[in-house]
Amino acid sequence: MTVHMTSPGEFLTSLPYQIGFYPHRSLVVVMTRDKTVILVARMDVPEHPVHADRALDAGCADLQRQIGAGNLDGAHLALFDDSLLGLAALVRVGDRLAESGVTLGLAALVSDGMFRLLGAPDGNWDTLPRPEDCAIVAELVAQGRSVAPDRDAAIACLAPCRPPTTAGTELTARECSVPVHAIGEWRALLALVPPDEPDPWQPSPATAIRLSRSLLDRDFRDAMVAGLVPGTLPDSELVEPAATRAARILAPLHDELDRHRTARRHVEGGEQPPWHGPDLQRARLREVLERILTVARLAPAPIAAGPYAVAAILAGRLGEGLVCTGAIEHALEADPDHVLANIMADMVAAGHVPGRPPGTVVQDSGAA
Repeated sequence: MTVHMTSPGEFLTSLPYQIGFYPHRSLVVVMTRDKTVILVARMDVPEHPVHADRALDAGCADLQRQIGAGNLDGAHLALFDDSLLGLAALVRVGDRLAESGVTLGLAALVSDGMFRLLGAPDGNWDTLPRPEDCAIVAELVAQGRSVAPDRDAAIACLAPCRPPTTAGTELTARECSVPVHAIGEWRALLALVPPDEPDPWQPSPATAIRLSRSLLDRDFRDAMVAGLVPGTLPDSELVEPAATRAARILAPLHDELDRHRTARRHVEGGEQPPWHGPDLQRARLREVLERILTVARLAPAPIAAGPYAVAAILAGRLGEGLVCTGAIEHALEADPDHVLANIMADMVAAGHVPGRPPGTVVQDSGAA
């Protein structure tokens, strides 16, 4: 997303929509390349000076890895906190970014609907513009972005919404351990409606259970992940016949995405129409992500961990950092021993985003 910053206030008002919630006690860092937003990252302001150095060094090290991987050349910093420790964190992160050769742009303090630009001649506090008056916010809302009151509320939007369990409807030990194919259910999930039309797809709890049980087959799950998020697994590691089954299920989606790529190559001159190219491809994959999350939220534990894990990888590739980490958390709540979810939790703790190829940065990505 190219930043058309008509005013610093408008840009600051848009940040909650870029990370998915209103940040509190947070330092938000917007990394750019050629004035295009590539990464939006959020750091917690340390609660105590004793822990500040270690936490900030870890956050800066991750940002420096992203700078090298994505050839990032600019940064804007916004502190959503009014403590001295928060201000010290902003200065320290800014210094580390400057040492990495990044050009620092806007640096601002944000508190109670007001903002102040650091280094401005007057140093006055100004009122943030309303979201409905901001063009950047309108663009983000058109892309399907929304904002929650805080991180916990945003994560709660991914929480299970299963119907009440009644006698005789509990999962049996067999249903928790024996996979099914669910080919028809997967084809229905991936049969997307035309763009800009309401999505009528709403699976029943029974359908969600069958889709989740299909992911108990690790060979099939890995093949679906490899097809939805190319580059996560080499073809040589995929196992037959699960790989062929997944390829056939995903073929219509791949054909649609290929048609959009071909159409984009044939458009000559001028601005690309909105129904061509990567914008639509990302939008279609986001629709798939939303449907897989719907399955995960309907499915009972422990089998809900499977669709949550697949959703986390797809969200990571799409740059939906909050959704990625939230899906991992819910996968581990459903099944604390889920191997893939635990591996992804370790990746996040080490500063890596599941679904993102090593050494790359996904444009317009967020980390929360």
